[in-house]
Amino acid sequence: MTGEYPNVYADISFIIYDPNIISLLKSSLAVPRLQDRILYGTDFYVVRQKGNDKKFWLDIQAHLTPAEMKLIAVDNPAGFLGTD
Repeated sequence: MTGEYPNVYADISFIIYDPNIISLLKSSLAVPRLQDRILYGTDFYVVRQKGNDKKFWLDIQAHLTPAEMKLIAVDNPAGFLGTD
């Protein structure tokens, strides 16, 4: 749906702890019609089952490039909120 409808976004949230999702995230970030619709998110109350927000942030940074992190955590949220 994200690639088909201009106002549909996805956040990574807790699902990123599934190792198979990392490769899906990486490949989605390489698709132009999807890459600006992916947002960093935590579902912090669920993340606490595996650690804390800082650990979640560091785990994700271990798999993504600095440019990919900036895209999902800074640029895309700014676009979503209309503050870019």
